[in-house]
Amino acid sequence: MINIHPLPGHPLLIPMEEATRAPSELIASSRQMNTGAEDVLLTHPPILLRREGGGEQLLNHDSVASQLDYQRGHRATALPASLRVWIIDPGINDETILLFAFLFGPVQRLQYKKKEGRTPSWKRVMQRVEQDPLLKAIIENHLFDSEEMAPRHYRLLMGSLVGESSINHELGRIRAACVKDKSTAIKTVAEAAGQPLETPPAEVTPPAQNNNGLSAALNRINQAATRGAEQFSRGLDMEAADA
Repeated sequence: MINIHPLPGHPLLIPMEEATRAPSELIASSRQMNTGAEDVLLTHPPILLRREGGGEQLLNHDSVASQLDYQRGHRATALPASLRVWIIDPGINDETILLFAFLFGPVQRLQYKKKEGRTPSWKRVMQRVEQDPLLKAIIENHLFDSEEMAPRHYRLLMGSLVGESSINHELGRIRAACVKDKSTAIKTVAEAAGQPLETPPAEVTPPAQNNNGLSAALNRINQAATRGAEQFSRGLDMEAADA
């Protein structure tokens, strides 16, 4: 058993089991040329989630594929015959699975894929967090002591890949767009119902508490989403004062 430290600058440690797998077991496109060294440790080793019912899921498929393609492109280096892999215990809960899938998926992929279409990958990561209340709540609760996501938190997630000013600008843009979209949706619903626009929308009843205790976090995130761009601007001022 070993402990993995996935985020430099953050104390998160993940216990994992170490094993070996052939590249062909991990990446479908690597079924040929597996004639190189054995027990190779990649810069970002394959992270496997072992399912309780059997089978394994590769959480960082894209980064592993990128590393194997890079090795295949070097004539002097054959594709490894086997790789060292890290396996996550199947006993973790659904929240933790989502968190690990995010850290080893989109976040780790930033090291290898700079753009998704015409959009920088780091912007996609921020958009995904801000537009997914469940994922955002899990990240805040598990990594940042339930603090609302701020530019410093995104800097920690993305390391030195993105500058502070770029993160500040993008986060302000995303949150302003979210507030605008929510206002438009409320207006559309009110008009369809024939209600005056100044009438506040009915409060949504929160979902029943599930086994992972997510309803409270989701409720808090929904409330936070209504604070708007003005609150975010005040947050940036505080960030500047702390710097």
